Amino acid sequence: MPTTRPYWPQAMRTIAPWISATMAVLAAAVLLSQFIDTLHLSIERGQALRQAQAAPAAIEAPLTAVHVAGASTQR
Repeated sequence: MPTTRPYWPQAMRTIAPWISATMAVLAAAVLLSQFIDTLHLSIERGQALRQAQAAPAAIEAPLTAVHVAGASTQR
């Protein structure tokens, strides 16, 4: 019975898994860094939104107190 020769030489059969594993690790690292960058941007946007919403509330609170005080003295 004749033996078939492998399609790849022995050197490629030992190196190819390492190359593919390295490529997979690099791809995972790139995806993770993009996720972290997106997460940081989302956190910064959330903080800016909270600051923007808190600033008008701090200004409006004294104004409503003045209106309430004025309404009670006009009776």
